[in-house]
Amino acid sequence: MREFNMQWFKNLTVRTKLALGFSVMILFMGVIGAVGYFSIGDIAQNMDEISNVRLRRVQHIIEIDRDLNQALVAERSMIITMNTPEVFEWFKDAYDKRIEESDLHWEQLKVLPATDKEKMLMSEYEKTRKVWITVSNRVIANLDASTLGKRKSTNLSLGLARARFEEMRQILKQLTEIDLENASRAYQSAHATYQLALMGMVIITTIALLAALGLALFISQGITRPLRNAVDISNKIARGDLTQAIVVDRTDEPGQLLAAMEHMTGKLGAVLNETDKLIQTVQDGKLSARADTRAFEGVWKDLAVGVNSIIDAFVVPINVTAESLERLAKGDIPEKI
Repeated sequence: MREFNMQWFKNLTVRTKLALGFSVMILFMGVIGAVGYFSIGDIAQNMDEISNVRLRRVQHIIEIDRDLNQALVAERSMIITMNTPEVFEWFKDAYDKRIEESDLHWEQLKVLPATDKEKMLMSEYEKTRKVWITVSNRVIANLDASTLGKRKSTNLSLGLARARFEEMRQILKQLTEIDLENASRAYQSAHATYQLALMGMVIITTIALLAALGLALFISQGITRPLRNAVDISNKIARGDLTQAIVVDRTDEPGQLLAAMEHMTGKLGAVLNETDKLIQTVQDGKLSARADTRAFEGVWKDLAVGVNSIIDAFVVPINVTAESLERLAKGDIPEKI
């Protein structure tokens, strides 16, 4: 089976062999390009999740936590400065602004993709935040000039409000951990894809180089070896050696060249054989023998006709001389020769 396949390849034309070799290289290049393309797509998807989803979520959570802490500071500062209206109002404005900023960042966080666990935690956060806002507003509403009002607000701020506030922060912490964990997984996936793609491309490139080297050597040997054989045969023919056997075991261009040389050698041998036979026949005294010009064509036929003409050129006077001698033997003097 292997020999059949090799013979099939040897019979291909040089152009087909070269085209096949280039096609194999193009195929390997296409595989390398496909591996790189899909790997880059996977890496880009993971990096997009890290930069445009997970890190943005973490950024919004950090900003929400910062705004809530600043709102808490403003809330407790209002308790301390309740007897100083101007300072109290400044902290009240700061409190309202921090609450508004945290709402804005929360809405921006909600539009980003989230896992089921994150959605559940976000729902819990909204419920807890709603309770905290209600309690925090009661802290502010209870503030008046009396010591009793200040004590109520303080107890409420340090008690129920603080508990709900810590619950919110704990939920934000869990959300941050989930996003960082997902970002880490995405990075690991991108890194693994990169390593796999790099290894695959190195392996495919190595195989492609070895295949290219093998094809180059195989094709070049398939072309140069019969050509060297043809050159050797031509040199032998030029030296007059027509005895070497020409083996034609392929049908490609080098095989066709060897076949043509085999045919040429056969024609030369036939001409020489015919010439030798004619010489031997003439030497035996058979002057009527002539070369068979029908067996040749082209210049070989012209050569056979020329040999026949040469024989005719010296046989005719010999025949005339023989005829005259015969007449003299009979006493008949012939005309002047």
